[in-house]
Amino acid sequence: MFVPSASKKHFMKAFILFLFLLFHLTIPLKILIAQATDPINLDEAKIEKYTLPDVLKTADGKKIKSARQWNKIQRPAILSLFEQHVYGKMPGRPPGMHLRVNAVNENALGGKAISKQVTIFLLRAPSARVWRCYYIFRKILK
Repeated sequence: MFVPSASKKHFMKAFILFLFLLFHLTIPLKILIAQATDPINLDEAKIEKYTLPDVLKTADGKKIKSARQWNKIQRPAILSLFEQHVYGKMPGRPPGMHLRVNAVNENALGGKAISKQVTIFLLRAPSARVWRCYYIFRKILK
């Protein structure tokens, strides 16, 4: 697609805005469609009988006997079930996206927190859209 050089910057901004809106508007639209088509049950008496599975047993019935087995076998299996049936798969980082930590303060909020100033770049181009973020993480005091 041909884009005149004077309007490339404007085109990229509009394109990124389009992608942003497309992503953020399609999710609520899917939720609204699901709510309109799926009946909502507000009566607990209509819920079918069910038994929650034992989280200390694998899908094939083996018992989880240690924390090591839990972390190696059962936790990944449960996370996979949530990925398949509840949340979906997390998309990867877009190509060209990168981060730069601008500043770190190890003694923010009187030493109770760590603050970081981060710039998020969506593309490698110097004129690409950026987000400047300020994060505060609580320190775990001993």
